Amino acid sequence: MRALALILLLLLLACPATAARADVEIAIVVARDGPVPRLSGPLDRRRLARVFRGQIKVGRDGQRLHPVNLPARHPLRVAFSRALFHRSPEEMAQYWNEQYFQGNSPPHVVASEEAMLRFVAHTPGAIGYVAACHVDDRVRVILRLRVRAPRLAALCRGD
Repeated sequence: MRALALILLLLLLACPATAARADVEIAIVVARDGPVPRLSGPLDRRRLARVFRGQIKVGRDGQRLHPVNLPARHPLRVAFSRALFHRSPEEMAQYWNEQYFQGNSPPHVVASEEAMLRFVAHTPGAIGYVAACHVDDRVRVILRLRVRAPRLAALCRGD
């Protein structure tokens, strides 16, 4: 009986360790047929963070940028926020409360990844994110963020 308990304990401990190492890709997307946002250099995490903080509002080609977020409690939004800002969406809300009084509005929020795909596909200058496994032919991937997020792996498995 004791040996069985030990085996079960080892299996239980092994599973979370494997899940904790689960890397998932977040795809940064724009409309398939629209222009890729041209910034003052290559799109990387730093510039993407500036777009989503409202510090870069217009691309070099004059195209107004429209960053789009998922709801604050969505696991993909949490991972995205931590990857870009090293803060939770709730912590970013404080940033946006301060920005509001300077006339800056936070990114538009859509209800789901499907809504994100639709909005981005039909809104010129929109830039959003979905789990890479949900990318389809309506959008074009312009950057991929690899994050360590076991809860996101469930989004792609349909759990």
